[in-house]
Amino acid sequence: MAAVFGEAKPEYGGHDADALPRRPVLFHAHAPSQTPLRVVATDLRSLAWRCSLDLDDLQNLQDDVGIGGSCSDFLDYLYSSFSSAQVKLLFPAAQGPDTAELVATKAKGLPRITLPLHPVAASELKDVIADFSLALYASYKTKQEHASREQERVSQLMESLASEREKNEKQTSVASPSKVPPAKATKRVAHASRRARGVRGALLQDDNDDES
Repeated sequence: MAAVFGEAKPEYGGHDADALPRRPVLFHAHAPSQTPLRVVATDLRSLAWRCSLDLDDLQNLQDDVGIGGSCSDFLDYLYSSFSSAQVKLLFPAAQGPDTAELVATKAKGLPRITLPLHPVAASELKDVIADFSLALYASYKTKQEHASREQERVSQLMESLASEREKNEKQTSVASPSKVPPAKATKRVAHASRRARGVRGALLQDDNDDES
């Protein structure tokens, strides 16, 4: 499963809110080669929770959720659920404030994913937060590189389209030259004008003869 980063909105249940995180809580879910699924949630300051599921745990979770298909299909469902905006960090009232659950729903009406998270020991907290930060930066850098390559591809496509359009316009201009009236037509118009003047002169001469 590809790495997913997001925000898990805390819900405190019956616990005192002052004893729970006040800062935004981010989570990172991924399936590296050594284990099928790892999840870390942290406020990047003083609190962190995590869980690691092996193949048997993942199959048990799939049975509990009620999603059929292969393990790969279920990982795809997990990815879609964690990528949605419906991810929460719950602190069940029946358990201690250190125990949390990451709850994700792919869409309204679909089965939800509930993962129990365990608090990270104080001795490991700095390393866990550091690893989280580095993974977040690596994900950002990868997406930035993908966006840069996509922008370059779009620019090349636009240049190609502009060149092709210019080429087509030149071909159209050569195939359809401007039409110039033939010289003979102009000459005939001039003769007609002179004939008109000759007719008017003849009429004037006839009028003078009648008067005399």
